[in-house]
Amino acid sequence: KVVVQETPMVGQFGFAMQNTVKPFTDIRVRKALTLGLDRHTGGKVLYRLTGLRDVGGLMRPGTEWAIPPAELEKIPGFWRDGDKSRAEAKKLLAEAGYPNGFTAVMQNRNVKLPYQDLAVYAIQEWRKIGIEVENRPLETAAWFADGRDTGNFELFLQPSVQFMDDPDQFLNNYTTGAPGNYGRFSDPALDDLFSRQARAVDPVERKKLVIELQKRVLEQAYYMPGLWWTRRVVHLSKVKNYVAPPSHYTNQKLQDVWLSED
Repeated sequence: KVVVQETPMVGQFGFAMQNTVKPFTDIRVRKALTLGLDRHTGGKVLYRLTGLRDVGGLMRPGTEWAIPPAELEKIPGFWRDGDKSRAEAKKLLAEAGYPNGFTAVMQNRNVKLPYQDLAVYAIQEWRKIGIEVENRPLETAAWFADGRDTGNFELFLQPSVQFMDDPDQFLNNYTTGAPGNYGRFSDPALDDLFSRQARAVDPVERKKLVIELQKRVLEQAYYMPGLWWTRRVVHLSKVKNYVAPPSHYTNQKLQDVWLSED
């Protein structure tokens, strides 16, 4: 009597680090955090609970703009060997002056799925490398204010959900002064790459710049992608000609949808 449609969603859930305050001013600390997050295991654990499943960079996996998996898995934080990642994370923390780790607070939205579930997974992962993170759920307005408006946080669970797979939509978040740049980092190289890809006429050249920009964000660990979401839509089987799109922001006009008699 019902139909379940599922599609990879145009959105991922990850973590902003306040790049202007210690210890997150140190690239070694930021890299340790991203290395400590086992995304490949996380996708298996969180998929049935939250719909979070796919490991990817800053553009949706499987699209023309995504970093190819073979290249992505060379970047720290995306290795498939979790033990190797954690060993490297501990080494970096020791080099940065935190051999016993440190404590931090993560501002989070007080919505269970997927915000709180993802936080629980990430916190237990970071505990394995000696970092103790307190999850602090906030009402939505206060959560937005801390992240977007004031930057009053150490760690922040920050989703990036758009209406289409276009680099201008997603990658603006990583430019200087952008509203979505919650971590307050500034990198002239990123600003230049974003501007060049936005102006590029040749799609091959634009793709090259888009991938280069993503790699720089990930290698500098300015921001930590978590997992990409899947969208599930459940409807009665008598609803015909409805195809669930990968974004809940689009395809809300239902003029071509009809109901069967039975």
